[in-house]
Amino acid sequence: MNNKTFSQKAPCGYGHCFHSECIAANQCLRNLATQTISSDEVNVTIINPALVRPDNGSTCPYFHEAKRIRIPYGFKRTLNNLTRADAATVRSSLIAKFSYKAYYNYLNGTRRMPEDRLETVIKTLQKHGASAPVEFDRYEENFDW
Repeated sequence: MNNKTFSQKAPCGYGHCFHSECIAANQCLRNLATQTISSDEVNVTIINPALVRPDNGSTCPYFHEAKRIRIPYGFKRTLNNLTRADAATVRSSLIAKFSYKAYYNYLNGTRRMPEDRLETVIKTLQKHGASAPVEFDRYEENFDW
């Protein structure tokens, strides 16, 4: 794993935990992110050490399980497999729910869809003839920050 890339993928303001002696440190994303901070990062957000109980492990209120998720991007191929009329209905329905700009960013895979919008896209595509499970144009595996 490229440490700099891992560190850069953490959202701005993500709380790091420096309790390496914690019993859940190897499964906690906050601790793993701490281990990959590069020496050129000047400012890092941390969890207040006085609030963390290293002996609590996964019951710590700041524990964040280091699990990977598969993130879908783009649905052009699925939209192209629909009839012209269904594709037009899907397009107008999703533009009305999101916005023109957001719709095209999601369609082309240039932006990640929030979970609620992903569900809306899947339901709308299936309602208009897309087979289940809906296949997206590409997938990226990342940590669930």
